[in-house]
Amino acid sequence: TRMVDTFIAARRTERGREVGSTLSPASLHKELRYIRSALRMARDWGYITRLPKFRFPRVPETVKPWISLDEFGMIYQHCDVPDLPVLPNIETGDWWRAFVTTLFMTGWRVSQVLAIRWSNIDLDSGTILSPYAANKGRRDDFIPLHPAIREHIELIRGSFSDLLFPFVDQHGITQSST
Repeated sequence: TRMVDTFIAARRTERGREVGSTLSPASLHKELRYIRSALRMARDWGYITRLPKFRFPRVPETVKPWISLDEFGMIYQHCDVPDLPVLPNIETGDWWRAFVTTLFMTGWRVSQVLAIRWSNIDLDSGTILSPYAANKGRRDDFIPLHPAIREHIELIRGSFSDLLFPFVDQHGITQSST
């Protein structure tokens, strides 16, 4: 523990990325995670009997950038501009409006939204199953759908695909999310 504390004290005084600055708490935090991992492996292999205790520096949380309603409105207004995906029975603009609305209203990752299957949606009860393999929490989750998402999803129902948001390019090649 004393050796790790000495390391922390020494690293805190070292030069950071910017001239005249010291090492950022995030950098030190990352290095301590590596040290802790190595010490755990040493314990598992029998080189040490127990892990030393040490405190991680507090790292200020950054605010994730969100787009404003005005910015979302500008994106939404231009959903008719793209000419892909090419899907039978579905207008490209309707697909994009449903896609960006789902992204905006759920806060999900693009890969998570692209992985949604019609079999996971219950429009009657207004829920969607987020399968464990497609979300960061690694658990199945039933999530209520906002009425705005439901309205947009209803417009893209006839795609003949199990994926809610299939993406077919101009050559007829389906881009899958898996």
